[in-house]
Amino acid sequence: MTNNDPLVMLVNNYLQSIYGSYYEPIPRDADPHSYFLSKYDFVRVLDRKFVDSMFPSVLNSHLPCPFFKYLSKENILQGESVQLGDFIGPFSCGFATWACPIDSFQINKHNPASLGRNITCVPDYTNVEITHVCCDSPQIGSWVSVVKGSGIYYNVGKSLASFNKVDAAIKLGNSPRALAQSFPDFSWNGWGPTSWSKEKEYIANTFHISSLEELLIAVASGERNNTAIDFISDCPVLDELNYSSARAQGYDSIQMCSAGYQGGYWSFEIQDTRSSDILDLVDNYIITVSGGKKCNTLYPMQKELLCQNISCPTPPIPTPISTPPISTPPISTPRHNYLPILLILITVLTLSLLYIYV
Repeated sequence: MTNNDPLVMLVNNYLQSIYGSYYEPIPRDADPHSYFLSKYDFVRVLDRKFVDSMFPSVLNSHLPCPFFKYLSKENILQGESVQLGDFIGPFSCGFATWACPIDSFQINKHNPASLGRNITCVPDYTNVEITHVCCDSPQIGSWVSVVKGSGIYYNVGKSLASFNKVDAAIKLGNSPRALAQSFPDFSWNGWGPTSWSKEKEYIANTFHISSLEELLIAVASGERNNTAIDFISDCPVLDELNYSSARAQGYDSIQMCSAGYQGGYWSFEIQDTRSSDILDLVDNYIITVSGGKKCNTLYPMQKELLCQNISCPTPPIPTPISTPPISTPPISTPRHNYLPILLILITVLTLSLLYIYV
């Protein structure tokens, strides 16, 4: 296979659309599909021809969302999960941790055999490619997900490395016992919205875990090597505690490199503790391959992160509805008839002359 091969050209054109002049052409004689899968885990459907050529099973399926795999609570409790290499997405069909208002999907690189822990955190002050979609507030900071292939970069700063939210809370100095006491009815979304009081009997019978403290240790460590337990780490109840603890200890961000998510998959997510909101994050901590502050939030309701150099379409400007002009008949200027006045004047003048001569 040469660089003139149509598929190689498609891959190079796609990468150039994402990275501009900084893209690296695939090596000569490399298989474009294997090369792409080995380096990238995020694909935007910028070019349907590219996706159809690289991933024909994606677009040729008759299913409404052919490559979005979302598992039920029952599936998760049975130990199922998104498998290595599965497609997660697209943006328009379900929950997504990326942002571009066109179809996009992620190639799962988290290995369920190791509870996603084959993905590791990065050193302090590393630039990582990310995307963003939601869930920021002054109480919990801003959130981004690490995806190779977005062309949008974020610097982690001084960062706490952890597996998930529970692991982060413990590493920030909150013991499992203290967490159990602070959140006696600990809640999570990883099995669908539920809590300790609702599930403790099932957990005791199924996993032989009798206390919330013991459960939190298992979630943080992954020691049970059980996917259902690991997805309990989708627990927003800890977001505010982790945010305030990390800020107090001088961290710029919290990395959670194998955070379990409702739906049966893992994500490498980062909680930024420096920014006051998404606009602050964009202005100060985001750059693109072309350098500088090139991102903005054109979709404020969804807080999607769009960057000018990655071929994301800008939102259409609504065309104002034009009101047709009201048809009014032309105003005609009335013509004045001076003849009667002239006849009166002539009559008066004639009578006056007759009077004089008579």
